[in-house]
Amino acid sequence: MFRSSLGFKCSNVASLIVAKDDKGKYETINDAVEAAPNYSKLIIFVKEGIYYEVVWISSTKTNITLGEGRDKTIITGSLNKVDNVDTFNSATLAVDGDGFIGQDICIRNTAGPEKHQAVALRVSGDNSILYLCGIEGYQDTLYADNRKQFYRECYITGKVDFICGDATAVFQKCHIEARKPLHGQENVITAQKRESQDDTNANDTNETNAYFVTITYSRRWSWVCRQRYLHPKTQPARKNIRPWLSV
Repeated sequence: MFRSSLGFKCSNVASLIVAKDDKGKYETINDAVEAAPNYSKLIIFVKEGIYYEVVWISSTKTNITLGEGRDKTIITGSLNKVDNVDTFNSATLAVDGDGFIGQDICIRNTAGPEKHQAVALRVSGDNSILYLCGIEGYQDTLYADNRKQFYRECYITGKVDFICGDATAVFQKCHIEARKPLHGQENVITAQKRESQDDTNANDTNETNAYFVTITYSRRWSWVCRQRYLHPKTQPARKNIRPWLSV
């Protein structure tokens, strides 16, 4: 029996099980996603293990994906800009389906800081939720591409622009940690890309912990971008914070 702490209604029994051993019907997450019926809300349960694959959840897939914990169920890839993969397509996990819910999984891009733009998670579907997830990388770690997204109690790490995109995204009680940048770089948490004054898009962080040595909260990816920090809890002292870095 698999229960969700988010409170959404389901049968509490996984419809599809992915496992590295013989205890699941599928050995890869992509196989389970492909097998899922289109436009059906079902649970894909990914058992403990490290899954070396690039996963795409297309616009026809509206699945719930549950793992056994962000330190146990790990999806990892290493696509990156230096090796001729554009930022949008470098994601280890790319979500285009609406209504996606991810819980208790870790998504990584291990390309490293020298490879520049290398996305761990790209979310383009509407009404997406990630809860108790790890999102780990270096540059452009989380590409919150567009539409409405909600992140609760997630661990997000990177070095430059590691939360980026044009989504209306809310981060609540998350843990944001900056990694050591390359020589000549500086840590920048967000690069928000609101392109019109008529857009309602913005990033909101609420009661979120941020850990760093020296940090710039945001970089202007466009001239009408918008970023709000509500009740941030920062380590160490605020004297090392700058609100904006120019494009």
